[in-house]
Amino acid sequence: MTTETLLSSQDPLWGILLRLAINLVVLYVIIYLIYFRYTIRRNFMFPLFLMGTMLFLICMLLKKSEMQMGMALGLFAVFSIMRFRTENLATRNMAYLFTVIGVSVINAMFDFPHPVRGTILINIIIILTIF
Repeated sequence: MTTETLLSSQDPLWGILLRLAINLVVLYVIIYLIYFRYTIRRNFMFPLFLMGTMLFLICMLLKKSEMQMGMALGLFAVFSIMRFRTENLATRNMAYLFTVIGVSVINAMFDFPHPVRGTILINIIIILTIF
């Protein structure tokens, strides 16, 4: 049995946990292996990782609710702007912030025909683009 067959026949929680694991690995590669090399602001790495993880979980939880996703992301954007506008961020830091948010939303929201292969392929494309 392949992983994709297991995911389709088992509890949906396993699919969520697998997507979360893929998201955490991708965040680790983007933040610690790429961002960490080129920045002097090391105190910004933990908030990026935490924001990516929390946004993934929020999107997964709101995916099944009746609340529109645009409204939920709008609320998240307001809180993010309030927090991150307290100091000016360089363009590079804003690009990494947008990438972390985008990766987390893509991993949480998009239903690929083949969940494992699709998610991994899209994330590899994003990581290669960053390089």
